[in-house]
Amino acid sequence: MSKLDVKKRNELIWEFKAPISTKYNIRKILVKDNTVIVGCKDEKSDKSGYPAYALNLRTGKEIWEFKIKLKIKKFMVETRPIAMKDNIVLLACVGRFFSDIGHIETSYRIYAIKNGRKLWEFDAEGGITSMSIKYGIVIVGCQSEGWIYVLNLNTGEKIWELKIENDARVLIVDDMAVVSCYDGYIYALDLKEEKRMWEFKAESRVYSITTKDNIVIVGCSYNEDLGYAPVYALNLKTGKLIWKFKANYSVSNISINNDFLILGMESYVYALNLHTANKIWEFKAESTVFTILSEDNIVVVACRKFNNNYASLYILDLETGKIIWEFKEEEHIEAIAIKDTILLVGCKDKVYAFDLNKII
Repeated sequence: MSKLDVKKRNELIWEFKAPISTKYNIRKILVKDNTVIVGCKDEKSDKSGYPAYALNLRTGKEIWEFKIKLKIKKFMVETRPIAMKDNIVLLACVGRFFSDIGHIETSYRIYAIKNGRKLWEFDAEGGITSMSIKYGIVIVGCQSEGWIYVLNLNTGEKIWELKIENDARVLIVDDMAVVSCYDGYIYALDLKEEKRMWEFKAESRVYSITTKDNIVIVGCSYNEDLGYAPVYALNLKTGKLIWKFKANYSVSNISINNDFLILGMESYVYALNLHTANKIWEFKAESTVFTILSEDNIVVVACRKFNNNYASLYILDLETGKIIWEFKEEEHIEAIAIKDTILLVGCKDKVYAFDLNKII
């Protein structure tokens, strides 16, 4: 437990520490049923491999450890668990290394893991931004080159691919794939017919996207010419604009909870009505908001370090935006997740599990 928050030990259920390298950064936490999957970023070359972990949600005990062993000595490897189905965990891995002529090169790979053992691996062209699973297939969206891959979940075999010439993030909704691109375009694809249904052009670069029922929410970067960062609500079936909201900062995070639309931008969090875009409340954090999550009647806000002293994690009341609880950590808080009444927090080489029943 951080020295800054020793008094909150009674709310702590368990703590897990990545055991090998002190340079680990917990970058992503994925929870499915009673299993917690933890992905790390390691800037230290280690011949034993770069691990991801599966933990028991209730106890924090390690279920399995998977080590990515690379033939090329790399100076940074990051693994992020993106999706999980039928005990198959999909990890996105990025590795950076020096080539023989001294240039920095990057490799991107997907690993499918089952019970700690590798099922298959797939090399992608560009950073992996998203993976979704539907009908036994995996839809992969990539940065830089703009590739979208459709893979067989059990074998990793490529079924088909599409290049859209730009960064791609893919969401799967029923039989549709909603693709957002960094250049401002959003596409809807029919997965069964393999054809484009509609497209929408935003006024700025797309930073974040999510869906709820028949609504697609798109958060964009701040546009100096416009004087705002646009946020759009689109009809999922047609791509028609429902409403537009003008934010003061680039919208990097979106979470939806019932009729509440939660936006994270710079050091601010806004709560809007999902259907009308009317602002309900706003919250100002001490430092930059890294990620947000809203479930039940709360909003969880994780922040970067403030003036190099500490990072804060806030739990806000969904209805009012008022602080219910605050946790301070000496390192960046980069990963959060909620399952049942357990709040999982990842920072540097540790994962904390808090009992929400003792907080709220």
